Amino acid sequence: MARRCYFPPMPDPYPDGAEERMIYVDTLTGALYLDRPSEIAAYAAAHEQLQALALAPKPTRDTLRTIGADLIT
Repeated sequence: MARRCYFPPMPDPYPDGAEERMIYVDTLTGALYLDRPSEIAAYAAAHEQLQALALAPKPTRDTLRTIGADLIT
């Protein structure tokens, strides 16, 4: 039986202004809350790059299944 993992929905409306944004970074020993515009811009740029490189849902599932099958054999 396949397991499904869902992320919680984004807040509606999603804050658009940089002054309303905060970056949360979970670490082994605590957490960081980043709210400086330069920090937010760096994480936003990284997110946009990852989003541009990400596969669509079906190719992602297919790739993960292939990797999983390779690990089993």
